[in-house]
Amino acid sequence: MTNRRTNDLGAALGELRELHALGREISALSARPNSPKIEVIAEQYGMPVQRTRDLEIFAEKFSAAELAELCRECRDGGYVLSYRHVVRLLAVTPKSARRRLQRDAIRNRWTVAQLNFALKQRGATADYRERLEVGAKMAGYVRGKPPRAVESVAALQAQISVDAVQWRRIVEFLKWRDAIDPEGLPTKTSDFLSWSELSRGLQANLRDLVSLWDKLNDGAGAKRGR
Repeated sequence: MTNRRTNDLGAALGELRELHALGREISALSARPNSPKIEVIAEQYGMPVQRTRDLEIFAEKFSAAELAELCRECRDGGYVLSYRHVVRLLAVTPKSARRRLQRDAIRNRWTVAQLNFALKQRGATADYRERLEVGAKMAGYVRGKPPRAVESVAALQAQISVDAVQWRRIVEFLKWRDAIDPEGLPTKTSDFLSWSELSRGLQANLRDLVSLWDKLNDGAGAKRGR
């Protein structure tokens, strides 16, 4: 990877320290009695609300000692992680696992999106592990239930319409994640998959699937209109 994070380590490390200091400012402002809402603070600093929140988290949850350690590892590894990497890593427990992932991210020169993918693969965050457990329980529940019989042609047509809308929304959400989060920026939805993380083959298959559902849905609507 050829970019500022590898070519100009000093500037990238300086920026990281400056953003940590800015996060401390935001945190101090938020902690004041009758402090303004985060939206107002973001406007004062001329930044998006999510970035303002992330910088606050960066400063509050990532100590000066941890920042110094990170900067040393980045300098030795020849690649500087961004504050966005750090905010994602802060969700990892225990700290020993977080440090291992931090070193892996530097050594492999991961982008934020690649780090997100690694977190999902390893089930590194408590939130993701919980979702895996819930998913496993739901999968077992679904496997144990017999398929529901379709009572009539009208019921089948209605179900096709529901499924067509659902699949289209899934694909639209995947693409929307990229539209609002092109670099894998941490957001409330950043734990979920985005369109850019899919292989080209899977993207093509999903487009074909949505097209097929649309055709089935159109056919069901035409039948109902007769």
